[in-house]
Amino acid sequence: MPLFHKISSFMISSMEEYQDLCIRLEKQIEMICNKSTVFLTQIAVKEALNNGIEHGAFPVHIEFTNLPTGELLIKVRDNGQGFLVKDKIGLIREKGPDQLLEEQGFEERGRGLLIMHKAVRNVKFNEKGNEVSLVIAS
Repeated sequence: MPLFHKISSFMISSMEEYQDLCIRLEKQIEMICNKSTVFLTQIAVKEALNNGIEHGAFPVHIEFTNLPTGELLIKVRDNGQGFLVKDKIGLIREKGPDQLLEEQGFEERGRGLLIMHKAVRNVKFNEKGNEVSLVIAS
């Protein structure tokens, strides 16, 4: 049984709320993903949350939808300025996340979007760049 209803919405305004949500989210991902993809999927979703907190600040709005296909749709939206979606996503489509991750080597910054694209079935941003939708395959 899913931990979230068909559609569940949350607003996190503190690190304590973030940590509580991450625990619930990890359990949900473990329920729908196969064992080989759980860890990377959890990292990808946390990257989306972390980006919302870091670049947009609290509060961050999260919506979970259990799709009829058995997949999980996660939307993360912040109140920040967003980013130039077309530039970043264009580069990822042109070179692919694997090549870009390899080119980055051990850089600590700039890997989140690449990990998201590598780990989940679909990544989509709104035009402003302050909302990301992730489709987690079962």
